[in-house]
Amino acid sequence: FPLFYLLPTVYFLLFSILYLMKPTLSFVLQLPPSTAYAKLESVVENLLKGVCMMLDSGKVKFSLFLDGPTLEVATKVPRPLMLGKLRRAIEDGSLELLGGGFYDPMLPLFPTELQSMQLKKHGKLLWKYFGIEPSGYFNSSMVWEMEMTELLEKHRFEYALVQEASLQDALGRTTPVSGWYTVEDKGSLMRVVPVSQKLSDAI
Repeated sequence: FPLFYLLPTVYFLLFSILYLMKPTLSFVLQLPPSTAYAKLESVVENLLKGVCMMLDSGKVKFSLFLDGPTLEVATKVPRPLMLGKLRRAIEDGSLELLGGGFYDPMLPLFPTELQSMQLKKHGKLLWKYFGIEPSGYFNSSMVWEMEMTELLEKHRFEYALVQEASLQDALGRTTPVSGWYTVEDKGSLMRVVPVSQKLSDAI
């Protein structure tokens, strides 16, 4: 396959850990939209190998988003040890699985009922195979609408990843934005965490 079928998209989140006052980089891995879904088994197997290599290094913690079809294939890849390693990494805090739409759609473009169905269907898979409820919401298009705050809170998400540029616009800043911010809409609260586009492009 072309290389871009095998390599995930990497996003960087800039966090400030307040009690340590040290900036921390967090990697988010996600298959690119150009993934050949007809050959998803091979793509997923390569992705899982790369993830397991990172986990074996013991030097990095990261987040991973897999849409519904990719998750389903991942659980059928004939390498059960890989899934066991992912489960152990989730338990010890080395790996976080993010939630989102089952087909990774641009959710704000859909009616609320369909948005909810997508989130619920993806969440059921994460619970079925890994016994977790995702706390972070991810969408590869990085489309964010304030109206989604209520829906995401209802689905028990604690934070959502947004483009750094969106927060810069909202805050009237041109300098890099790090840490996290709280947004409120109709009485619902949500933390938003900026994704650094410059660092993502650089990697």
